Amino acid sequence: MKTAFAPAAAAAASTSIRLTQLVVALMLIVCCCLTSAAADGAYAYDSYVTYGEWNAWGFCTNKCKQYRRRTCESKNFLWPCNNIFQQQDCFTGDCLININLTTVECGQRRDPVVQRIFGGVESQPHSWPWHVRLVRNRRNRRYGGVQQICGGTLIHPQFVLTARHCVVGNHRLRQVYAVVGDHDTREKHPNEQTRRVVKIRTHPGIRAGNLEYDVALLKLDWPVTLGNHVKLACLPPERHRVSELPTNTMCTAIGFGRQGRKAEDGPMSPTLREARLYLTDNSRCQEEYARTSVRINPLTHVCASASGSDTCSGDSGGGLFCSDKPAGTPDGAERWYLYGITSFGHPRGCGYHSGVFQRVSVLFDWLKNSIQADLRDGFLRN
Repeated sequence: MKTAFAPAAAAAASTSIRLTQLVVALMLIVCCCLTSAAADGAYAYDSYVTYGEWNAWGFCTNKCKQYRRRTCESKNFLWPCNNIFQQQDCFTGDCLININLTTVECGQRRDPVVQRIFGGVESQPHSWPWHVRLVRNRRNRRYGGVQQICGGTLIHPQFVLTARHCVVGNHRLRQVYAVVGDHDTREKHPNEQTRRVVKIRTHPGIRAGNLEYDVALLKLDWPVTLGNHVKLACLPPERHRVSELPTNTMCTAIGFGRQGRKAEDGPMSPTLREARLYLTDNSRCQEEYARTSVRINPLTHVCASASGSDTCSGDSGGGLFCSDKPAGTPDGAERWYLYGITSFGHPRGCGYHSGVFQRVSVLFDWLKNSIQADLRDGFLRN
């Protein structure tokens, strides 16, 4: 049976078909833009289309991707092309914590250190680009100004690792700031960056009066910008999480702390200083502290010492760094790992006995889970 269409119905059907074809064509154009851009991170330029400038790269997502967009400016083009984009890999979140040593440039120092002397010596400027200076900014007249609290280590563009006793109980959160890219506190360096601390996480293993798990993870209000003067420290590789480094391994502790024997002796150092220390045997360290009120736990503590060198008041929270230098690696090209966090020293004074550091290798899962919980996909700000 045949059905006859009225002229108006036929015209409407024809118009509907043409509109459908146009919509499909537009969808194909858009899909091509998106697919081409996402496939390899670059867009295939067409000779008859004029494009505007790319906007700035967005923040890293916790999937380790960041994006930027550009707009098609050709008036005769069928679609405004606001969804043309590029993507590239970046390293934050889970893929930063699971460090891939072949792709993430953590733990690489800008310059090798020239002075290799026992005892605290001034570091070459910006040769420890992951060190963080924690300060308190009091805004009242009586106690105004910036006061140094402790040190810390940058392990992520938005996270700093320090000692718990530095930031818990003594300071209001809104007064605590992190300064990166600093070497001399008497002058401001062009690459110096300051961020406010907006969140503090402490390890669940801490107990009242217990100096184990003296660690805090600080979240900054905004990610720092990485470059030659500001870099990330490496967390210990998996092999160091399974077995500890041998006794007498040489490592380096850094900080802006006091240079006297006692905690109250002398002013804070205006420049970042370093001390070469050697890992101490666990049993020896336990003997040194046997008559004190603290107990050394080899599972969570690591001890280090050297004749006439030690960390002291003001150095707490800073890092003890050990290098991994395979045979044939040139000087300055080795990778440095955060092996310990400066925690406490012997009551007798600085430099007489081994200093005690929080062992970082036992914190890996806690750090990974904490950072993942604090990062929201595509938007790092608090």
